[in-house]
Amino acid sequence: MDYLEGLAAQYPGVIDHYLHGGRERLAASVASLSSALRLAQRAARRPTASEEGVTEPAALQPGETLEGLAGLYDLLNRDDPHYRYEFAVTATPPPLDQAEDLLVAVVQEGSPDGCVTVKVFARFREAVVERPVPGSISFDPSSDEDLARDLDLFERYGRPFDAPSGTVSTEMDLPSGLGGRLEGASATIGPPADSSSDEQLRLAVLDPDGNVLAEPILDMQPIFRGSHGVGRYGEEHHGAFGLELLTDLTTGHTSITMKALPLTGRRPEQLLEGLRFATEFRHPNRFRIRPAYGPRASPLTDIPDQGNYDSQTDAVYDFVEALALIQQHTPDQLLLPDVAATTGEQQHGVLRAARLLRGETIRGTWNQLSAVHLHPGLTVEPAERFALRTFQRLAVKLPEVDLDLGLVQIDLPIARADPDAVHEHDDHLDIRLVPAGSNVALFRYRADADSTEEPDEDASKDRDRT
Repeated sequence: MDYLEGLAAQYPGVIDHYLHGGRERLAASVASLSSALRLAQRAARRPTASEEGVTEPAALQPGETLEGLAGLYDLLNRDDPHYRYEFAVTATPPPLDQAEDLLVAVVQEGSPDGCVTVKVFARFREAVVERPVPGSISFDPSSDEDLARDLDLFERYGRPFDAPSGTVSTEMDLPSGLGGRLEGASATIGPPADSSSDEQLRLAVLDPDGNVLAEPILDMQPIFRGSHGVGRYGEEHHGAFGLELLTDLTTGHTSITMKALPLTGRRPEQLLEGLRFATEFRHPNRFRIRPAYGPRASPLTDIPDQGNYDSQTDAVYDFVEALALIQQHTPDQLLLPDVAATTGEQQHGVLRAARLLRGETIRGTWNQLSAVHLHPGLTVEPAERFALRTFQRLAVKLPEVDLDLGLVQIDLPIARADPDAVHEHDDHLDIRLVPAGSNVALFRYRADADSTEEPDEDASKDRDRT
């Protein structure tokens, strides 16, 4: 018992508590405490007298910490009948999941050496009733107009919001000494944790004649409530946009706000319905809401004329639609790039490729076709005029994407040889072709073109083929 007596002298409160728990509980407690102490001692170890010449402690290996950390966890969760504690030490603050079951509070403390996170969980639903967690929180919106607006919407509708660092003061009576007063903090007032009111809705936009233009599915969060009304937030099922509904129960007025969401990395074909809705949600169209399944639907509601429609939404939709069409012609999985990081030339190439793949004939112009090789023995008279057909690869280039989609047929209705650019080259002539009166060029996609029609810079073949 000498060892236990030593522990009792050093940690009288812990040992005294467990002496009343029986031998089995005492043995488990001592094991946990011992492993935690060994970890602390090992972390602070200094060279012994026999380690001559050693000036630094031997490095602590991760494998040596497992038993000690498990013992520390066990000690933290043996005394409190109401709450359970989890801890982590990370290089940066980890993301927090507010939906974790029975999560009551999270305390994080950072330093240049890392961030310590302690999570407090209720052991059962009524724990916060038997041992309440009282506290107060105050906000200072005096220098932040956005925060002042958010506080007003929270009071009126219960709308969740984020308060930036430096605007929040709190005082919380958290269990196990984790509470206290905190100044200059930030805060997140999240949505209700009641997942039972989550549901999916269909939101349709219709033209003035009643034709449905788009009807995406929205994943809705629980309803939030304030002193004057209710609100709800949802996101299109594939992340095309977010939507907030705020209803003033005194006037019956509902405001609808669409929110742009990050689209990078998403599959273009999955975004089409949602983005089509976003582009069509404007006057004079109308909209309606109904459950994801079943016939029930709300009456049609007019979309007011805001007078400031953002055409950029149309441009994004056109780009995504073009990529979705290109996806049908390549086995490579396409993901939407960062549109802001793509060049105008890259975007134009995607839109042009989509037009060709749809079967359009694109009308363009040309100036010259250089380094055309004639078959040995063939010549071109200066007055000769002819039509020319050639082919080029249909390529699409984007950041980290380089696609070959087949062939583009190019028809030049009338061309001639430039007499100042005819050169003998070994056993044949190299010539340059220029427009002969008209510089029109017609571009068509040729999915059925065989390999013999691929461009080989041989003008005689092109001429014979026409």
